[in-house]
Amino acid sequence: MPRSSPADCPDTLVHGDLHPGNFRGTERTLTLLDWGDSGIGHPMLDQPAFLDRVASEYAETIKEYWARAWLAWLPGCEPARAAGLLAPIAAARQAVIYRRFLDNI
Repeated sequence: MPRSSPADCPDTLVHGDLHPGNFRGTERTLTLLDWGDSGIGHPMLDQPAFLDRVASEYAETIKEYWARAWLAWLPGCEPARAAGLLAPIAAARQAVIYRRFLDNI
């Protein structure tokens, strides 16, 4: 199988404001709330916003889990590289989302 590139990952539903405060549930079941900023995009667009709001000691474990899940779905891809490439784009996207939020309150 030829190696995939980060761009080979198909677009998915992206939450747009993914952080632990938008989850409710128990240890076994979580529900993701607040889909007002959702859209279609690369799955790594949600990672930086999520990681910004978790305790720093858990961030690396979460990134590794996210990468393993992505690799299981798309063998040969490079999730860590994709995350690095998308981080500045994700930050700019979050700034636009929060600016819109502030403009409407």
